[in-house]
Amino acid sequence: MDKPKHVVSDGSISKYQVKSGIRWRWQAVASIQEGQKRKYARRIGAAGFMTRREARDDMSETLYLVVRNGLPTRESVVEPDVSFLAVSGRWLLTLDLANSTLAGNRKILRNHLHPYLGHLAIPDITTEVLNALYVTLSASGRKDSKQFGGSLKANTVNKCHQLVRAILDFAVLHKIMRSNVARSQLLVVPSVRSMRAQKTEIEVWTMEETEAVLHWNELVDQDDLHTLWRLYAFSGLRRGEGIALRWKDIDFVNSTLKIVRATDPAKSRAVKSTKTYRQRSIDLDPDTLGYLEAYRGQRGQLGPEYVQPSSYVFGTIENELRGPNDVTRRFSKMVRRAQEALAGGQLPWVTLQGLRHGHATHLLEAGVQPKVVQERLGHSNIQTTMDIYSHVMPTIQRDALGLLMMKWPRKR
Repeated sequence: MDKPKHVVSDGSISKYQVKSGIRWRWQAVASIQEGQKRKYARRIGAAGFMTRREARDDMSETLYLVVRNGLPTRESVVEPDVSFLAVSGRWLLTLDLANSTLAGNRKILRNHLHPYLGHLAIPDITTEVLNALYVTLSASGRKDSKQFGGSLKANTVNKCHQLVRAILDFAVLHKIMRSNVARSQLLVVPSVRSMRAQKTEIEVWTMEETEAVLHWNELVDQDDLHTLWRLYAFSGLRRGEGIALRWKDIDFVNSTLKIVRATDPAKSRAVKSTKTYRQRSIDLDPDTLGYLEAYRGQRGQLGPEYVQPSSYVFGTIENELRGPNDVTRRFSKMVRRAQEALAGGQLPWVTLQGLRHGHATHLLEAGVQPKVVQERLGHSNIQTTMDIYSHVMPTIQRDALGLLMMKWPRKR
């Protein structure tokens, strides 16, 4: 007799209407096949997804896990409305967050929580279950293609814990469970120290390296996005803020730039508020302003509609908003070319965000007050700036002490 195996149907995806808009659900049938017969057929599914793609990805992941790990036994089957999968879906519908934040939460649920907790009833989730989950995630929780099954960073495991705690708070509020075990002191959650220890070191170019790369990129590489790279390097804009700039945001008379929006990474060809939901205005240096004026002339040659006040400064050839991932790929390819062409192949690898970090680092090293850097970068508070750029602070302290001693009156 053939060995029993778990099989699943192709599944279906459909949309439905809620008060806040359209949501998507998926459904499939899983069963056990023995020879030519199938038994224990069970309908499985999930709902509450913002896009069809999210529903499809969750369905693919769940069906894969069913085929690999099998269906839960009859004794362990729980009512669908009190399972972690169902309750987390209901919890998501109550959130009023940016699309990118919601997408991040769904990704954590899909990759790290639903495969382990999704089939469990909320009351069956204990501190032992959660501790075992965090140990598993820390040891082999990575789901990306570069290192699938590798160890998950402490910061990501901590984010998983924060999500579980919020969902179980929701369950307590709706009387699905009596108390939130995710708030128990018996839990072993990654500490702040371990998260800081694993923090990725910021790699930036020196001012000389930045100038060399930009000079080569303009005159040798002849990159059509050279002005965008220069703007990032000399303004500290976030990726999405630079892409979403419109001509009306640039004040060529007063040499200032107004940042009021950013691209929405969770929604194609859309913009949203800045990360901190605040507008800010920054000064531009004369050279960068000159490059922007020249770039406006180039765009104007494509047609007057390309330089209208509402047109995107760095729009596509079709005069549409560029995709943030496309810009990141363009920059990465440029850096690879620069590494081959400059400094004997010794040019450090710097990401697009590294240009922003480099701008802040150079300002602090030049003696600019951290408060000014905070306002220029658009951080919500000064502590964020101090935490990110703590590596620069010892140098600033030494320089400040040196200046103090130079001015201190000496006895003759």
